[in-house]
Amino acid sequence: MSIRLKLALVISGAVLAATLAASGAFLSLQAASLRRAQEEKVSLWKANAANIASESMLADDPLMLIDYLQGLTRGQREIARVRFDTGSGWEDAGRAAPGAPRAMRIETLRVEPPPGSKRRGVAIELW
Repeated sequence: MSIRLKLALVISGAVLAATLAASGAFLSLQAASLRRAQEEKVSLWKANAANIASESMLADDPLMLIDYLQGLTRGQREIARVRFDTGSGWEDAGRAAPGAPRAMRIETLRVEPPPGSKRRGVAIELW
């Protein structure tokens, strides 16, 4: 084996190793970016649901909250189910179409009424 062939193999191996390392780093950064974007989207949904719930309590209009929650399941394919409890038991505000992938509950949001209000708080579950 000549020195030129050995040098070409070493250089080719180094280029291949650098390419694999760069690809691995890019894929891990992309996965982290997607995960962060999903977490931001979930926190935005939770904040918006809490804001609408407090506004509906201030306006004494529970239909405002129900309409918003139903819109979440229609407009966001990532949200499979939304339930709420205004003190009379859990009610579904919307579900995904049959055959949707299995859902995971994000968490239960609790929104308390403004001070001095006679209304009860609202609990919301996003799946």
